[in-house]
Amino acid sequence: MNKPSSPAADLATLRGRFGTREITTDHGSWGVVDTASAGSVVLLLPGVQGGGEIFYKVLFRLGGQHRLVALTYPPVDTVVGLARGLVQVLDVLKHDRADLIGSSLGGLVAQFVAAESPERVRAVLLGNSFVDIGAIRHLPAFDSDVIAATAPVLLHQQRMNRIRTIEDYSATIVMSGARQLG
Repeated sequence: MNKPSSPAADLATLRGRFGTREITTDHGSWGVVDTASAGSVVLLLPGVQGGGEIFYKVLFRLGGQHRLVALTYPPVDTVVGLARGLVQVLDVLKHDRADLIGSSLGGLVAQFVAAESPERVRAVLLGNSFVDIGAIRHLPAFDSDVIAATAPVLLHQQRMNRIRTIEDYSATIVMSGARQLG
């Protein structure tokens, strides 16, 4: 019987197999894990508590069959800024269109891209997402007063620190709806 791997070992394998890089746009530097497989591109957009590496199981399982690009957001303080930056990421990848898979905040970003630049989107798949942040605005990660009073770089650092403290990356998607951000 195989011993289950640890999240740290899985992440090391992911980085070794696909590498990581940054794509710089007018809206910041995006962390990128790209399977570089042939075919149309599928952008994997995480929730506010995760970086692109949260999709490691999907990247392992389907990365040889599809060009999967998992993204980690830059320190941008608006969803519109993220959406516009995402379109620029497509330009850097030299793809006119992409399928967008968004979890939580990633789903919101995907909806903004589809609304602002529908010609750049082939399909959208939303998971655990929303269309209005009104119901979660009280959480620090979505509180406009907290965001306005905090430098984008510090907000990004706080988010990345939350990610690093999560023991089991595979449980993050399930836990994101239940864990209070902050």
